[in-house]
Amino acid sequence: MDVTAWQAIAMIIYFVAMVWIGFAANARTEDLDDYMLGGRRLHPAVSALSAGASDMSAWLLMGLPGAVYAAGLVEAWIAVGLTVGAWLNWKVVAPRLRAYTEVSGDSITIPSFLGSRLRDRSHVLRMVAGVVILVFFTFYVSSGMVAGGTFFETSFGMNYYVGMVLVAGITVLYTLVGGFLAVSWTDVVQGTMMVLALVALPIVGILHLGGPGEMVAAIRSVDPALLTLGSGATVVGIVSALAWGLGYVGQPHILVRFMALRAPREAAEARRIGIGWMVLACTGAIVTALVGIAVFQHDEGALANPEGVFIALGQLLFHPLIAGFMLAAILAAEQAAAAEAEAEASRRSCPPSPPSCWSPPRPSWRTSTGRSPAASSRRPAGCGWGGRVCSSCPSSPRSWPGDAPTPSSDWSPSRGRASARGSAPSSCSPCTGAG
Repeated sequence: MDVTAWQAIAMIIYFVAMVWIGFAANARTEDLDDYMLGGRRLHPAVSALSAGASDMSAWLLMGLPGAVYAAGLVEAWIAVGLTVGAWLNWKVVAPRLRAYTEVSGDSITIPSFLGSRLRDRSHVLRMVAGVVILVFFTFYVSSGMVAGGTFFETSFGMNYYVGMVLVAGITVLYTLVGGFLAVSWTDVVQGTMMVLALVALPIVGILHLGGPGEMVAAIRSVDPALLTLGSGATVVGIVSALAWGLGYVGQPHILVRFMALRAPREAAEARRIGIGWMVLACTGAIVTALVGIAVFQHDEGALANPEGVFIALGQLLFHPLIAGFMLAAILAAEQAAAAEAEAEASRRSCPPSPPSCWSPPRPSWRTSTGRSPAASSRRPAGCGWGGRVCSSCPSSPRSWPGDAPTPSSDWSPSRGRASARGSAPSSCSPCTGAG
């Protein structure tokens, strides 16, 4: 069996696994809250790995190793800045955002949270935020699809457009079927593949060279400055590289991972897992580039494109099937970013916050649709809020399915999940019994 066949087998296994995860997530999805935010029950490890994989994308496997291969350790300042920025994001933003999005109208999207938190009754802020996400994430998704087409064209000799459609089709399939849970679970698999590849390849590469000393000697024979963090750098350049981490606080596809945690206090555990993953992955990417310098000696005949150092080393050092899974790791990184961008762009269409004439549901009564009490107490329709809307309210965006019975007189909004929705405003008291 030739090399291409082995690599194709690895790709097929990977694609089948992604689609299976999408359908498995669909089985766990009961309502819109689950579909859009996983029902706010994401484990810290899932949240951390999902945030890391969707953030880093293929840059971690191709961009960072390529930059270090070409210019040396001076390019590692970017990884330092990203790691510090991610740590601050988890430390400062994550617990607060998780708490406030639930208190502020139980918002399940960034636009709905901004509108609710800042009390924008005109919904202008919400619409502007949605348009910004739609426009810029469209380009983000497009770059992932283009990268997928290029990947299959260079790795398997496939037609560029066929490769692009294949990547887009599978990504859209599991995202559409499984929603946020599918994106998060596939991100965990993809993030695990990425970090395993970035740990295994440098270790095998150093052993191939004879040890760390031999690797360093080989790099110095090319250019000793490649091993220096400040070679050729300026203060402005280093500060600019470190400033990459500032972008984390404004990335919606990262922030929704914070919102999906089970509780604000779990942000600390997720931070430790996420930063640990990031340090391990970035270190592996940098060492991969150093191994590449030692092996290929900056010989353009052996490696024409620096960004291909990860692929070239994988094909040189591993069995074709393992090298195929390493190729799948690159595709996984691209899909992780594209899938989350598609999911984030879809969130822009959530309806506005509920009108003032609104009362939260009682967790213990059953609707005429026959849904279980647990299910009927959750949001069956709508977005960013829970509860019933009075029939006298002309601006009601959505209502409960079927004829919802009137809660009994002893009902209190402080019970069960209703406490997360907040108490009904006093202005709703005249019509809390309306269906």
